[in-house]
Amino acid sequence: MDTKELKIIHAAIQSFATHGYHATSIQDIADACGIAKGTIYKYFPSKEALFESVFIYHSESIVKQIQELTADPHLSPKQKLITQIHFQIKGYLERKDFNFIFFKEIPIKDKQKIKKVMRKTKAQIMLREQELLCAHYGDQIKPYVWDMVIALQGMVKEHLMIATEAKAPIHPEVIADIIVKRMDIIIFALKDHTDTPLMAESAIQDFLGIVSATQARDDQIKQILKEIEVKLCEISQPKLYQSYTLLLEEIALEEPRLFLIDALLSYLEKEPALQALIPKIKKLLL
Repeated sequence: MDTKELKIIHAAIQSFATHGYHATSIQDIADACGIAKGTIYKYFPSKEALFESVFIYHSESIVKQIQELTADPHLSPKQKLITQIHFQIKGYLERKDFNFIFFKEIPIKDKQKIKKVMRKTKAQIMLREQELLCAHYGDQIKPYVWDMVIALQGMVKEHLMIATEAKAPIHPEVIADIIVKRMDIIIFALKDHTDTPLMAESAIQDFLGIVSATQARDDQIKQILKEIEVKLCEISQPKLYQSYTLLLEEIALEEPRLFLIDALLSYLEKEPALQALIPKIKKLLL
């Protein structure tokens, strides 16, 4: 992601959060960036595509920051766990307006486009929580670790939802510390039990496996599309680039028309510079 694209995304985040999705126009975002409206369309074919990119950027930033914060070698496993919970709560408060827009203003059909991103983010956070719980509590938690991951997520989510609705004060540091203390009590009681875990390891692995496989395919598609775009910029043929833009728009649909994707790819394949790339993406898309 280059500097200009990142600048557009940051301006879009601010505009969407301040004015709402429907009230924000591409021109508003262009004005906030100090660039021409057409420049934004070079990066994002529509407002919907821009919002999708904003959401992906948000999600990837969350995971990256969690990984960085909890990698501090000076923190104990317990401190790392508290740090992750603290960050999740703080992040929720900072993104509250943006999250409100996503859940209240974005049409269901458009939400489906970023469902995979949401699943990937959830899986990555769950895996990190599993690692931190095992590191802090040791072998005694291993049979029940996924039950505890779900319990932890439930405590954080429900507390935030109820506190927000009740307009109660939310103090991330205090809440994170108390939630870990509650986990201490629950996990201490587990040492005297041999119950079957509520969440089977196989079910979790199936979920994580599906996310991994889907993401790997999506990453391949994005990489090849980026390579195609680079080639198109080098040869500078407007009609080919227009077809590429139509291809991106079609792929982003909830139910893309495969016949149209096939036709667009076949047209692009006539360009010698793209003949090595198009068969690769055809295998992934068709």
